[in-house]
Amino acid sequence: WVRNVFIVFLLSGLWHGANWTFVVWGGLHGLYYLVERLGGRAWRAAGLDRLVPRLVRQPLQVLLVFSAVCLSWVFFRAASLADAMLILGRVFTRWEGGLYMGGSQLTTLLSLALIALLAVVQFLQAAGWVSLYFSRSRFPRPVRWAAYIGMILGIALLGKSSNEFIYFQF
Repeated sequence: WVRNVFIVFLLSGLWHGANWTFVVWGGLHGLYYLVERLGGRAWRAAGLDRLVPRLVRQPLQVLLVFSAVCLSWVFFRAASLADAMLILGRVFTRWEGGLYMGGSQLTTLLSLALIALLAVVQFLQAAGWVSLYFSRSRFPRPVRWAAYIGMILGIALLGKSSNEFIYFQF
């Protein structure tokens, strides 16, 4: 079954376009799926899932999956395998710490202000000073604030750009 699943993912990549970058994209997703299925079974069978509390394990799993999928998108969008490898190489070696927001300063400030407003509302609600129709979060305050800071940094660092729709070429 492992071979069949991997072939399906490779063909899914090929379905998106006749370029090796799409095949690698599909292969990476197949690899991710198989590692999760086979590795997850082994992890649980060895009892390792009980060593790390769910509250810690779950956000780490989300971060790992998000990072892996973002890595595979480099291949999906690159014009060639050489371009994809160049991009990945620069992601990990040449970041100079600059910010490119892609929009105007007003857009950036408005986005950050709205995120700050949502964080303040969350704080007021958690403190019991404001009663809204939202349920209380199950996550501890440090986890929530780490998520808020992560969202702010994500917006600030990832920027915005517009390109043609990927399937426009078909």
